[in-house]
Amino acid sequence: MVATLTGSPTPVSYPVMPVMVKTPAAPVCVVVPPENVEPRWQVAKTADGIEAGCYDNAGQLVGFALVGNTAMASRSEWIKACGQAKAA
Repeated sequence: MVATLTGSPTPVSYPVMPVMVKTPAAPVCVVVPPENVEPRWQVAKTADGIEAGCYDNAGQLVGFALVGNTAMASRSEWIKACGQAKAA
């Protein structure tokens, strides 16, 4: 970042940053897939919501939406899996 500020542009890479909406009725966690991906969504019902994963053509997780306490209990695993795809 210092190099960019001093006139030598450098690439920046951010980690997966989910959007969290913390409501008692239906907590939500979303990672929006990149625009350049043709999305293939896989959706599963949970006891109190859904787990929806967005996959690219290679089968890598590139985004997701989790709704409800059951789905939110595994959000760390979803974030880690999505981050692995980004790092590849």
